[in-house]
Amino acid sequence: MITNKEMFDMNSVRATNDGVGEWDGQEQLAADNFNKIQNALYDAAPDEYNDDQISELMKSAWNYWGSEEGLLTITDEHISKYVKETIEE
Repeated sequence: MITNKEMFDMNSVRATNDGVGEWDGQEQLAADNFNKIQNALYDAAPDEYNDDQISELMKSAWNYWGSEEGLLTITDEHISKYVKETIEE
């Protein structure tokens, strides 16, 4: 049985080095790290979440991390903490 969450197309929100803006030559790292955040959010989201709810999670993540220089140095531990705090809101 397919869950609501599984109907969301993660490819539609994937970050690319061309789409993340200016990161002083480290655009690919920014995109890769942001995609890690998105993957973690998706994995942690309840199965009942629909497209709109998943989409809002991704937008919220970009609003927070899209210009945050910590995106370049984020660790798995930081991602886990961010995801936990975000999903619990």
